[in-house]
Amino acid sequence: MRNRSKAILVGCVAGLLYVVSASAQAAVVTGQSLHDASCVTCHASKFGGDATKIYSREDRKVKSLDMLNSQVTRCAGNAAKDWGTEEVGKVVEYLNSSYYHFEAPKH
Repeated sequence: MRNRSKAILVGCVAGLLYVVSASAQAAVVTGQSLHDASCVTCHASKFGGDATKIYSREDRKVKSLDMLNSQVTRCAGNAAKDWGTEEVGKVVEYLNSSYYHFEAPKH
């Protein structure tokens, strides 16, 4: 009986991790779509046609996850996007997973 309980617990934990992982991946995909539709044209115009240079340049301004969140919020406002915290968060997740790789704050 003890082994069965452990197997059930392991199965539940694995299922929960899968749901969390799938949800995080969906946020990244949505964030990329928002980014591509709203940010690429402006960034490309500032970096000779390569929008990704804004994230990979040597003197990039964003140095933390908080700074990334602030910058995405600022850019969304400059682009007249009516993004709430959910949309900003998804773009931040996309940019962080693709370019920055900052660690999430520990609570």
